[in-house]
Amino acid sequence: KLELVFPYLTEDDRRTGADRANQVPEVILSHHLASAAQVLGAPWDHGAKVKASSFYVKEAREVLPSLRFISDWLAKGADVTDAKTGEPLLDVEPNFIQLKILELLA
Repeated sequence: KLELVFPYLTEDDRRTGADRANQVPEVILSHHLASAAQVLGAPWDHGAKVKASSFYVKEAREVLPSLRFISDWLAKGADVTDAKTGEPLLDVEPNFIQLKILELLA
């Protein structure tokens, strides 16, 4: 049996469902990902072209809040492990994780 997570039949049900959906971290993340992809291009689009630097200075600035949200979301779930032993490393500077995420997003 299929049950919708946010079922709605009326406009009030839809509004209530949208309010509930706005509290789900994955829904918020998907909106930020879609916003970034709309402006910067989808990362899976092999036909994407590098844009002029003026694009990144002007138009792309609008997605900075989304990129910050995405990198913060990734950092919250990040763990660092030793590549040889697989043991967790607990003494890693949190800024290092942020830098690695930004490097991956670039």
